[in-house]
Amino acid sequence: MVGEARAISQSVLRKSRLFGQSHWINGAKQFLRDLLDIVEPHIQHGSKASSSMKRCKRLAKATKAQWAPPWPPPPTSKLPPKSVADILVACYLRTTETVYRPLHAPSFRKDYEAVWAAGLTPDTAFLVQLKLILEIGAATYDKQFSLRTSAVRWVHETQTCISDPEFKTRLNLQSLQTNALLLIARQKAGQDPYSEQQSIRGCHRDPEALIPSHLVIFNDDQLMVGDALPVPDDTLDLRATFPIRLMITEFLNNFGSCGTYEETLRLGGSLRAVVYKELCQNLQRHISRAGLSPSRFQIQVVDFIMIRYMSALHVPFFIPALHETTYTFSHKIVIEMSLKIWRAVWPSSQLIPTPPHDNAILRLDEDDLVRLTISGSEFFGTATMQANLVAATTLMSQVQVESGLSPAPLRSDLLAAINDAKSWSPGCIEVGETNIKGHVLLCSAAARIRWTHQGTKEELIPGNTS
Repeated sequence: MVGEARAISQSVLRKSRLFGQSHWINGAKQFLRDLLDIVEPHIQHGSKASSSMKRCKRLAKATKAQWAPPWPPPPTSKLPPKSVADILVACYLRTTETVYRPLHAPSFRKDYEAVWAAGLTPDTAFLVQLKLILEIGAATYDKQFSLRTSAVRWVHETQTCISDPEFKTRLNLQSLQTNALLLIARQKAGQDPYSEQQSIRGCHRDPEALIPSHLVIFNDDQLMVGDALPVPDDTLDLRATFPIRLMITEFLNNFGSCGTYEETLRLGGSLRAVVYKELCQNLQRHISRAGLSPSRFQIQVVDFIMIRYMSALHVPFFIPALHETTYTFSHKIVIEMSLKIWRAVWPSSQLIPTPPHDNAILRLDEDDLVRLTISGSEFFGTATMQANLVAATTLMSQVQVESGLSPAPLRSDLLAAINDAKSWSPGCIEVGETNIKGHVLLCSAAARIRWTHQGTKEELIPGNTS
């Protein structure tokens, strides 16, 4: 019935993979189909576009082959110079560690300094852990991700170590920390985030099914002193949002999930009006307190994660909202959250000054989130791509429904996002993104919006969309 909300399932089957409703392709499927119908005649076998795409694929394979060391790479004690390692560790400690906290930082610093002590043989298990930390830190080390080849090798060495059949020797806290770090390091590879080590240690069990115990939270530094007081529970702000985020993930991506719009609104209301509001209030209190307060990076990442969940929840209803007013609220939320995501990873030059040198080492945390997104972190990168496609779909819908004699002005914020994305995607390629389809897609989308807005008939649109 017209105006009646219905259940919508938009999982996408691609070859042997099933993409859930939170995947970036959702929210732009119809736009992509229309775009491919126009572009496909120009990329037939033997065309210039086809040969260029094939050449890019060959270059991508060659590039990946240069990065990957021979398998299995034996673990070695070889490390970068201490001056470089210090910066990489600092990059990790001020970014990933401040958000996810897989390590006990004081113990790590002590063991790290011992690695460089003369006459001491470093512990192999700690070296493996250290190399993962160096790999994660390399993503924000410099603008060009110049240590990518070393970073890939460090991850491969870790995978060699944890594949050792003597698994019982690794049933300890350090090994669990290493597995957690490996999941973070492999995030951009899109591999299964579940860890068998966590299952062995009982971390897969529902806490309610475990033996009752008393849990007291301390800061890492407090564990090194005698009479330490536990920190307030409200300092675990991101962890407190886990239940609602898990509910949303299951609602969207469980196999055969077909949630109703009423349930979407209920979950969205709980996330936005209760959880997110309380999270923002807690962060504001931390900022106003004397002493340590959240870093800019911490606030950015926490906000990005929450915005991503709010957007993903409403994306399945984004395309239907173009034709049915029932889903207008979802359409508004998706556009609003997409713009927030884009502004987070592409801040205005007036807000963040450009470094004097392109390859300048990061100072403090001024560009960590921007650089992390460009360097290939899957969570941030795919969310950004989806935000760009949402902007493109919205603009294309606007120009298609125009009925005036002269073109109506397009939304300047969405148009700016699309044009800026054409500059953002080459930056990703420069630091190691080997798939150029995203850049081609963004350029094609911008070209089609421009030509359609100008009233050009589709058959007259040039094949060159760059």
